[in-house]
Amino acid sequence: MLGFVPSRVTRPERPYIDLIQRRALTFALLDNTRDWRQRAVHEIVLRDSDHVYASTVYQIRLPLEIVQVFAPSARVGDLARVLLPFTVRPNQLLLNVDFEGIKDKPPALLLRREIAKLQAEYLAHVGGRPLDDQPLAQELWEAVSSYTTFSWWEHLGRTKPPAWRRLWPRYLDSWRQRALVAYLNDWLDFKIKPCHVSDWLLRIEDARVALVEALGEGEDSDSAAECILLAIPFMPVQIKGVADIDRRIDAFRSAVMEMDSRTRQVLAEYGRRWEVFVESVVPVGQACSLRLSE
Repeated sequence: MLGFVPSRVTRPERPYIDLIQRRALTFALLDNTRDWRQRAVHEIVLRDSDHVYASTVYQIRLPLEIVQVFAPSARVGDLARVLLPFTVRPNQLLLNVDFEGIKDKPPALLLRREIAKLQAEYLAHVGGRPLDDQPLAQELWEAVSSYTTFSWWEHLGRTKPPAWRRLWPRYLDSWRQRALVAYLNDWLDFKIKPCHVSDWLLRIEDARVALVEALGEGEDSDSAAECILLAIPFMPVQIKGVADIDRRIDAFRSAVMEMDSRTRQVLAEYGRRWEVFVESVVPVGQACSLRLSE
């Protein structure tokens, strides 16, 4: 007599609330990160002289009251697919990055150009400007957030003066200007001259000072916000010549001088750091952990 063998029951996958297109939700999370980023645990392992393994576990709790603005029927414990401003990193490349989220639903990192566009939109949000009413400088905000330091540092190294000259401020300024000329000409075939760079730096000086004061962290010569010339090669549109850069410089200065202190602070921070945005599925109103490994 054959015995009865029950078939394996496959439980349906738990549905989730899809809020991935709700930019306003993402911006609300950015407005108050301390309300939902609860704890971070860092681990660093020195593997050898050339390799370091860095891992950070973040405990978060997606606020129910924020989710209910966009999904009124949401309850504690429901799963929501959201665009999460996960953490902040310096304007450098992530190396061998990996993410871990809740079971079977690993977070996915957005491309850098997608993150840059989001950061530019958030800057408009902070400034109270509709996303469909953007100034000429909006393309510069994307460039600021797309910028990475690698190429700039390379040009600084090529033009480095002798050590004794680096102690003199006027030689430091000259070194930096020569590096900027080489940097821009390497990216743009416009035969940019030192006189162009010195003029542009002079015209953005008051905007640079305003951004430094708004952030309150001192000066950073590698910041693409404090030196918008560093961001020019990363613009999402093609630059047509020196006159086009002239227009962007004037638009940048005007936009910064019209900003309130909070908007300047955000722009100044994006010149130094970038938001790590991930697409992730997380429970609503319950603590969960996400891991970033490099």
